Amino acid sequence: MKFVRTCFAVAALAAPMFASAAIGPGQYSVAGIQQICLVAGGTWYGTTFSGWGGAWQQVTVGSKVHTHIYGNYASGVGNDSMAFKGKNGSWTEWRDDLSFQTVINPTTIAFVKSTCDAPALRTEGGKANPQQ
Repeated sequence: MKFVRTCFAVAALAAPMFASAAIGPGQYSVAGIQQICLVAGGTWYGTTFSGWGGAWQQVTVGSKVHTHIYGNYASGVGNDSMAFKGKNGSWTEWRDDLSFQTVINPTTIAFVKSTCDAPALRTEGGKANPQQ
């Protein structure tokens, strides 16, 4: 009986490791294309795409944590909206004049490290949009 109680105690402690971990401050890879830094307090910036950033927030619905990341690039005429349940979600991007519109669905967000790189000063390869 003592062995059974010990097993239940260990399982209870280990359960959070297998639950859908919430996204928090730190550096993340989005869709394996770009990296962003989620800053405590609800802002974010691109570490691999210059002039890209915005706000993020989380809402818990039942046992699922929903993370919404939204912002702009290209001096504000390019827009991003990312929505994740756990680590899985979708990423929508468009220009104000609708000359560019794209969605990556499904996509993922993956933790890279807790200490973020500085904001990107320039974007490599002349990419016009973060999803390129």
